[in-house]
Amino acid sequence: MVLSCTEQEEISSEIPGPEYFPLQTGTFITYNVDSVHIIQNVESPYTFQLRVSILPSFTNDEGNKTFLIQRDKRTDETQPWKPAGTWTAWTSVRQAVLTEGNTSYIKLQFPLSNGIGWNGNALNSLGGDDLCDDSICDRYDVTETDPMVVVTQSNNEDVLTKDFRIERYSKDIGLVYKESIVLRYCDNGACFGTDFVVDGLRYKQEMTDHGTL
Repeated sequence: MVLSCTEQEEISSEIPGPEYFPLQTGTFITYNVDSVHIIQNVESPYTFQLRVSILPSFTNDEGNKTFLIQRDKRTDETQPWKPAGTWTAWTSVRQAVLTEGNTSYIKLQFPLSNGIGWNGNALNSLGGDDLCDDSICDRYDVTETDPMVVVTQSNNEDVLTKDFRIERYSKDIGLVYKESIVLRYCDNGACFGTDFVVDGLRYKQEMTDHGTL
């Protein structure tokens, strides 16, 4: 069922969760980002600062109030910000959705409570069903709710792969921390079982500042 913006605002204020994904025009969050790309066990580090700003909204085809998310990067405080693309985001009585390019992810599901889970890919073509009962589903689970909401997107490791992804959300601020470790290990020859990384990424994004532009 699709709700109008008026219905969305009236009901959302009574449901715990939207305050952890606030969308208010003119606000921003700045992050320090540490990332390491790995190819054939050779690491290439890349560090930068990221600023995410909320721009004015528009109403999408489903009737949801959608906000533009401006992303800017710089190497450090001595350098000017440079545009790094625009995403979109919206919330409804049921969920908070972030669209990266043309791919939408359900980042939070409402009402928030410890132990709930959902398919983060339910709105895109990457696979899985709403019940998350198959191997394709990208299941998100709320593993903590106090003082922050912690969403564990994956925590799996075997002899061939490691996939660890979490996000932390703070009330009235939004995303304050994100970490991903996605590795593919060598699966044959002398390097099998030695933690030799064929390709992978280690990524950490931590809030340093937030406020109003």
